[in-house]
Amino acid sequence: MDFLKRVYGAAQNAVQSFTNPYKIQEVNSKNYDNSSLVCKEDLFALYKMGKTYDAIVRFPEQTDKAFSLFRLEKEMDALSQFTNLQEKLNPLVMSSHSVLQKDQLQELIDCLRENPTWSCAHLATQLGLKNSLRHPSVLCFINSADPKTGLAPIHLAVKSNMTDLVKELVVCQAQTSLIDALGNTAYHYAAVTNRDIIRILATRDIAKVVNTCNGEGETPLHIAALHNKDECLDELLIHGADPMLTNSYRFPIHCATKNSNIKCIEILVKRCPNQLTMQDTKYGGAPIHWAKTKETVALLADLGCDTNARNFSGDTPLHIMIQRKRVECIVELLSRGADANAIGYQGNTLLHLALLTEDVDVVRSIIVFGCDVNAANSFGVMPRHIAANSSSKSRDALVYCLHMVGALRCREGMQGCSDGCKSDGKNDGKPDGKPAPPPDEPVMLHEEMLRDALEGTASFNAWHTSIDLKQKAGLRVLSLDGGGIRGLVLIQILLAIEQAAGKPIREMFDWFAGTSTGGILALAILHGKTLRYTMGLYFRLKSQVFVGGRPYNSEKFESFLKQEFGENTKMTDVTEPKVMVTGVLADRHPAELHLFRNYVSPRKAAQSPSTSKPTVDTNNFEPVKGPHEQPVWRAARCTGAAPTYFRAMGRFLDGGLIANNPTLDLLTEIWEYNMALKFLNQESKMRPLGLVVSLGTGRIPVTPVSNCDVFRPGGPIDLVKLGFGAQALTNLLIDQATQAEGRVVDRCRAWCAMVNIPFFRFSPQLSDDISLDATEDTILCRMLWDTQVYLYQNREKINHLARVLTSLDGGRKNEGIMEWKQAVC
Repeated sequence: MDFLKRVYGAAQNAVQSFTNPYKIQEVNSKNYDNSSLVCKEDLFALYKMGKTYDAIVRFPEQTDKAFSLFRLEKEMDALSQFTNLQEKLNPLVMSSHSVLQKDQLQELIDCLRENPTWSCAHLATQLGLKNSLRHPSVLCFINSADPKTGLAPIHLAVKSNMTDLVKELVVCQAQTSLIDALGNTAYHYAAVTNRDIIRILATRDIAKVVNTCNGEGETPLHIAALHNKDECLDELLIHGADPMLTNSYRFPIHCATKNSNIKCIEILVKRCPNQLTMQDTKYGGAPIHWAKTKETVALLADLGCDTNARNFSGDTPLHIMIQRKRVECIVELLSRGADANAIGYQGNTLLHLALLTEDVDVVRSIIVFGCDVNAANSFGVMPRHIAANSSSKSRDALVYCLHMVGALRCREGMQGCSDGCKSDGKNDGKPDGKPAPPPDEPVMLHEEMLRDALEGTASFNAWHTSIDLKQKAGLRVLSLDGGGIRGLVLIQILLAIEQAAGKPIREMFDWFAGTSTGGILALAILHGKTLRYTMGLYFRLKSQVFVGGRPYNSEKFESFLKQEFGENTKMTDVTEPKVMVTGVLADRHPAELHLFRNYVSPRKAAQSPSTSKPTVDTNNFEPVKGPHEQPVWRAARCTGAAPTYFRAMGRFLDGGLIANNPTLDLLTEIWEYNMALKFLNQESKMRPLGLVVSLGTGRIPVTPVSNCDVFRPGGPIDLVKLGFGAQALTNLLIDQATQAEGRVVDRCRAWCAMVNIPFFRFSPQLSDDISLDATEDTILCRMLWDTQVYLYQNREKINHLARVLTSLDGGRKNEGIMEWKQAVC
């Protein structure tokens, strides 16, 4: 049996020797006594055994035990390998006999074959032979460099992320200033490992090697930023790394931005704010030009980076994002205040570049943020000309997208025109999906008559003052519906009104009312936030708050509101114009509508101790805080506490459950306010209504409902019908509870018509049913494009409203002059 085992082992070794001549084999040194010795160095020997040359290493204590290192047929190859092998391995064997293990030797042989120019110190480092490094025979090679790669042992240790070995090498006087063939120091390799290794290297960094540039002209900071190693980057900065130093075309901040590393950007800007304005030397791009994600754009904008910065070609970040078709970055930049009408190279507007991408989503994203669809470039080329002459499949969709928002055809005589852009052409394009909703039909005869009556400012002033010249100027009131993220529609409409009137919305209205998203918007306007800013606010809200599944994290929502409005800002901190925001007190049955105000409620004012007895709450409900105690952020949170979307705010739920369209509640509030003033003998402070403007968040498409019947099922089929019917009935109840269109608007219009008050209602028909928590930018841009189409179709109505607003404002000026004259007399 032993004989068979030996035969099998010999056969196996023979096969392995043939297939892998470098496989380590344990042998008996006596087997080589009758072989020809070619050469011998210490424990290493090379023998010729038949047709092969066999290199072995003996155990110093055990003369019989040895390892066969390789078996080669060619003498020159064997001599070359043996010489290199014994020169590199002998110092390691001398330093520690623990190297003489089969697995250890195999690793050494394999490593040396892959890197034949490495020294024994390289091998010891690569295999983690820490105890061998201090031996004199190895220590003398501690700073040796590989002649091909220039790598020194310190580079290998750092690259392998072996902290203990790096520490040992530093103790052994390994130089941190050594550079490899690519110009990298140990710091360049440490930049992608961990901060502990950087600390160890810093103990020996006398000549500030940390700021050495490699062959690419980049410092270790560049490398850390490129590889998203924020901790390493921070540690490098602690130990003197200079973020303003580079011999390449970019700075560390550009590398961090390119890789969308939020933490690296924050660390760099915190330690060196000038990084935000650094331009790369090749293109002249600021960090924000290099951004690839909306999160990076948002961070850089928050840190103060100029969203309209220009590179050497005169292009803004928007120009770059459009060329790269980064819709999310485009929307983020525009929502952060980037100029939608910025002109770049050769006078091209953003819309020109967007059309060249032949991407309808990119084009829509530019249009909805207010770009001029009729601006020509330096060659007199209009946007519609580019769209109409596109060779892509999306040509008709691009033309349609422009045509529906008022893009003009080319002037007569323009060369190279097609039917989609020439002055007498007929082609207006085709939609790529659902067409834009058709224009609204006239809603009521009263509205048409009112438009005629308001055709001129002078005629309206005469109408307004015909009853009593001494009457106070009429109140201009604005009501904003609820609708979640569709509050963007409200902002789009307000921007159109603001542009037509040439004045900020805050200065054109005396009283605001809002529900849910409309309430938050009303509070934002009250506290001086511009409409462009609030648009960015909504995009930030959906990115920061609408994260994960419903219900969303209420704490994030509350933190967001506190940041925007201030944690301690009270409702009465800003008293003009007046504002009321709806909420629902849900801690009682039936639930009650509550109005958050920046003034004392009419009923409270009329119930002052001097005029009436104090009321007693027999139900023992805790009284709601008054306006002077109510934080603004809390009022915003209460009005936006939509069930299933957010947790209730204490006892409050979303005001949309009772008053999703708060117009009638606003009119009632004003009537009660005037009655309270009359009751308190303060009739001189009473103000009549002058104008009512009601804005909706869009009308969703009407779709058929197959079944809304709820009944006792008589079988399996009836059970299925019951399920569909119950769902339809549930949707019906929710829709009616939160109704903001239809008869709700008709009642408001009729109310105003009966008392001769101008009433304007704007609410676009949407192509799709947009959910309250929609977050996808392409969907939101389509919604805003529908709104822009609606505004273009109703531009005359918008201009009429602007004239009414300015005429009422003129009435205020006349009233002021009259009161001044009375005072003088």
